[in-house]
Amino acid sequence: MSNRTLTNGGAVDQTVFVRNDQKSDVIAAPPPHLPSIIADIRRAHRDRKFAMAVRISIENMLGSFLRAQSGWRKDLPKAQRAAIKKKALAAIATGKKIIKREEKLAASALSGAKPRATPKPLAGETDQFFTTYGGHIIGTLRGLTINCAMEDSSASEMGRLARTLPVAPWFLKNIFSTSALQLGVIIGECGDLTTWPDGNKMTVSQMRKRLGLAPYTKDGVTRSGAGWRRKGGLSKDDWIGAGYNQERRSLMYVIGDLLVKKKGPYRDIYLKRKKDELAKAAARGLTVRPSKDIPKGSESEFISKKQIHLMAQRYMEQRVAKDVFLAWRRANDSTRPVDALPAATLSAQAERSATYGAITKTELPSATYAAVKAVRGGHAALDAQKADASPLSSAKAEQPRARRRVKPLCDLPGATNSGRPERRVAKMNVKPNRTLLRASLKPVAAKAAKRRTKIALKPILRVSAATHSNAG
Repeated sequence: MSNRTLTNGGAVDQTVFVRNDQKSDVIAAPPPHLPSIIADIRRAHRDRKFAMAVRISIENMLGSFLRAQSGWRKDLPKAQRAAIKKKALAAIATGKKIIKREEKLAASALSGAKPRATPKPLAGETDQFFTTYGGHIIGTLRGLTINCAMEDSSASEMGRLARTLPVAPWFLKNIFSTSALQLGVIIGECGDLTTWPDGNKMTVSQMRKRLGLAPYTKDGVTRSGAGWRRKGGLSKDDWIGAGYNQERRSLMYVIGDLLVKKKGPYRDIYLKRKKDELAKAAARGLTVRPSKDIPKGSESEFISKKQIHLMAQRYMEQRVAKDVFLAWRRANDSTRPVDALPAATLSAQAERSATYGAITKTELPSATYAAVKAVRGGHAALDAQKADASPLSSAKAEQPRARRRVKPLCDLPGATNSGRPERRVAKMNVKPNRTLLRASLKPVAAKAAKRRTKIALKPILRVSAATHSNAG
């Protein structure tokens, strides 16, 4: 880890890494207009989400129509309802295959290729249910062709723009090697991972909360946003504080699902976390079983395999979000303007010192008991401290002691009756202290008397008040 170089966005002679990831061989210059690229990614992301919402809504309406025509009712047994739903989905899948086959034939005809023989019918194309409602299915899906084309175009635009981001080399090296679309999804939802639109600094926990990955605690109970949504217990204000958005959470779930099925370091993180969750469940005395095998009324004694899977995947998704956040910060450090001084705060002091050079400050000796003791023992120690403190004090220390009229200080005996003979024996020349007030007022009084003799003071004439009697 020590021999690796920090990234500046994939510029020359730089590599990109996060934690134990390998060095990236992909080198690209940092983009000159990062905010405009982020804005274009977010715009394409909104277009793609709209097209996806329209497609999913129409497909759900078509599936509901087919289930109703097949006799689906809410009071039917669960197995029968599942069989009707499966038949409706199979009919929709058959319609999609037919439309795809028609598109291939039209493309080959436009290219001038030799027309192929009549294609064989698909497996579900000859079913009675499909022959009855095939017109509804194919007509509805053909109406979605333009919408699906808009969705694919927006996805391609997001992937193209995401590849120009400074963090793209690291992302393509460590997460998805073939497509940067999922990086565009993350940036499309969070924007610039350095700051929020209002200028405040973004943190890892805020990014996780934005993507629906942060848990929420109330009354000592901590659950994920999906857990609170499933079991309830949060008020309107609690949901605002949790900041959970099901749509953003579903987008991050798709990224996690792709990484679980893909060999790599994040799948290893998922598998390790899954073992840890199984060990925690065993320590709590819970039995792990499939959801269908858990008896009703005894849910507190069991935990489903799907729940273990979801907890491990959510942990892995949190790691992905954190790694992308750290890689983004390291990749965009060089894109900040150098001429802008950082804020005058303690956190920015190290940054200012690294950028503009640190100012060396010489600490002066403090007036402590140790310094006073050194003075009483002799001026040698004090002169050494002054010499270290400033060159002016060191120059004074070099002057002769007699010239400065400084007498060495000695320990005076205590001012008691027993100390009088000691002072007489020592024959110390102790002069009485003069009062500072008297010593300073005498020259001041002499100067004032001198000034009075030079200045002739004239008496001040009293002017009578202006009254009505003397006004004329």
